[in-house]
Amino acid sequence: YQICLSLCAPSSLPFTETFSGTTIPGCWSQVDHEGNGQIWQFGTTVSPNFEAPMLTGNYAYLNSDAYGTGNSQNVDLISPTIDMSGFTDITVQFNHFHRYWIDTDAYATLSYSINDGLTWTQIQQWTSTTTNPAAFNQSVPALDGQSQVKLKWNYTATWGGGWAIDDISITGTPTVPVDFDLTDESVGNGESVCYDAQNTITVAGGGTSVVFSNGSVETLIAGQSIQFLPGFHAEQGSTMNAYITSTGAFCDNVTGNSIVAQNNYKSTELSEMPDIKESIEKEKKMVKVYPNPNNGRFTVALINFEGSSDISIVNILGTIVYNKSVTYTGSSKIELSNLPNGLYFVNVKNGDYMTTNKIIVQ
Repeated sequence: YQICLSLCAPSSLPFTETFSGTTIPGCWSQVDHEGNGQIWQFGTTVSPNFEAPMLTGNYAYLNSDAYGTGNSQNVDLISPTIDMSGFTDITVQFNHFHRYWIDTDAYATLSYSINDGLTWTQIQQWTSTTTNPAAFNQSVPALDGQSQVKLKWNYTATWGGGWAIDDISITGTPTVPVDFDLTDESVGNGESVCYDAQNTITVAGGGTSVVFSNGSVETLIAGQSIQFLPGFHAEQGSTMNAYITSTGAFCDNVTGNSIVAQNNYKSTELSEMPDIKESIEKEKKMVKVYPNPNNGRFTVALINFEGSSDISIVNILGTIVYNKSVTYTGSSKIELSNLPNGLYFVNVKNGDYMTTNKIIVQ
């Protein structure tokens, strides 16, 4: 039988799962091919032959040894559907412990599907005892640009040992940046450029400047919003087109049908753009982290902040790997090139204001 949740919208990258609870996470599913209810569980486990997995907190596990002699298990643990259509360089990471008990026919298998689980392709199989724990980290090029991806952890055994998995992280490089910060840029006379981002384009701010010169043509395409901050200047005679896309069409394939809203400013000065000027004057506190993804070197820009602010960087296990207090509105360059690759959270606290940004170190 199958245990599943339906009506789940596809997840996006980066995708993480730590199995912190004691029940199956939302939008995950199980398929019990034996039909005996001896399935994946969540929490912690130990038995004489499947020693305690050295994983963090709770985890997913199938303890074959605990079900006793004569009992067989063949169960899939399946992830939610993940939309990777805007990403390349997909990497799958997790920690696990596979305990193989001698004289048993037991194995653990990781597979992927690019058609929402209709067919599966094996990535790797384990048929012997791993280190406790073992780290899996592998690039899977077949997932690049796919929109209906599922991953499957299958454990098959008859009174075998067991398999436990934890701290799943799936990352990729956006083909179009998630957010784009246009800073310290000058577009010259006669130049035509296009800037795009899946979520937000931020123009200037944080003490930087952006100048669109007379005779230049600029196109900005974002999935959610375009923000113009202090330091932006469009000279008279420049042409700027700002689009919000509804179909995922960006600079390389934009068409007229992909535009929800458009603002066109031509032959004007910033002082003559009341809509932009008003939005700048009313701008609230904002935190921008760029570039993202990065190699451990990145900038945290605090916009319209006053007083002391605390910046902390936390890994997916909740461990603080960096902490600093600043007392200004501006940019802080952070150097953490020794960090392992993966997902991190940038937390900023300023009085009662708190915000979190995700970053990928790769």
